Amino acid sequence: MDKKPIYLFLLFYIQAIIHCDNLVVAQLPRPENVISRCKKGDFKSDAYSKHLDFALDSLSSSIGNPEYTGFKSTQSGGNQGELVNAVVLCPPYIKAADCADCIKKSAQLLKRDCPKKKEAVVFTLVSDLTSCTVRYGDYKIEGKYDPWARASFQSPKKGANDLQLRGTFRNAFDQMRKTAVTGANGIRFAKLSTNYGNTRRPIYFTLQCTPDISQEDCKDCLYWAGHGLENIPIDEGKMSGRSVSTHCYARYSHDPFFPDKY
Repeated sequence: MDKKPIYLFLLFYIQAIIHCDNLVVAQLPRPENVISRCKKGDFKSDAYSKHLDFALDSLSSSIGNPEYTGFKSTQSGGNQGELVNAVVLCPPYIKAADCADCIKKSAQLLKRDCPKKKEAVVFTLVSDLTSCTVRYGDYKIEGKYDPWARASFQSPKKGANDLQLRGTFRNAFDQMRKTAVTGANGIRFAKLSTNYGNTRRPIYFTLQCTPDISQEDCKDCLYWAGHGLENIPIDEGKMSGRSVSTHCYARYSHDPFFPDKY
């Protein structure tokens, strides 16, 4: 029997797999748009790995059911050493399909940056409009306030007036914080657009918390996020930035990034 066709088939198959993997990697966000944080030790159970995959897949497939709010949690496994609880937070104004796409990309990033870790979180910016926070742990993390991971993103673009921007930050957060903390219909989110400075330059703000924590914890999370965001433009006036944590985020930009009708 001539084995040459079999070898050629196997070679073609392997090349196809490599090509597909490269396509997946090419679709991932740029490194400067991804911040991963890993916690605890390594899991050693194949069952935990399977439950983790199932939980992350479940997040992306069910984010729009029964109604999209930008927040979703799921759990897989029940035996000791196998429990996985995963949560996601996306902006409520984007489509469920865009949030699902962000979750899928984040799952790949978590596996790449935090292989075999029992607890991890990734903050992913897919585009100016779409972003998400995906987190998992080997215990019931939903409902437990634990701001162990914090980070910030900032635009390389400069040109904002620092002094004028500071006062605008404080006023914006004072106006938005109460709305974001109290929330409605399972969504803790607030947005604001305003003008500032002598030129009346437009600027846009958003705040969001996960709805599973208490109002006091949301308030505490946003307090940190607000201060973190206020510090971003100190260095030569950054034009946009985000402060993120395991339970909330704050964002500003001189370019509009949320729909007017939301």
